[in-house]
Amino acid sequence: MTPNARQVRYSRRFLGTLHEIQEYVGRENDRRGRQFVSAVYDFMITVIEPNPLAFPQDATKLAPSHEFRRAVFLKNYVLFYRVTTEFLDYLLIQHTSRYPGSLSLE
Repeated sequence: MTPNARQVRYSRRFLGTLHEIQEYVGRENDRRGRQFVSAVYDFMITVIEPNPLAFPQDATKLAPSHEFRRAVFLKNYVLFYRVTTEFLDYLLIQHTSRYPGSLSLE
């Protein structure tokens, strides 16, 4: 492990919402859903994980403590995650039009 490497963890909620999105995107074509999930993981590995502090802290009602960061993926999806010295915790992936104002990360 490199000195700046953090262990990556995925919450059940993150995995559950990712699965729901995969099912929705792939409702007519399974392959399309799998490609979407692959693109999400590629984004996390190549964009977020090398420099997780590059993305803004979330200053919405979702995270009043500002502990969480958000990265926009393909204009319509947001990945919420928390960065500590040891861990990079993926908490939620959400389409921007779903449940506005009703989600909480804390």
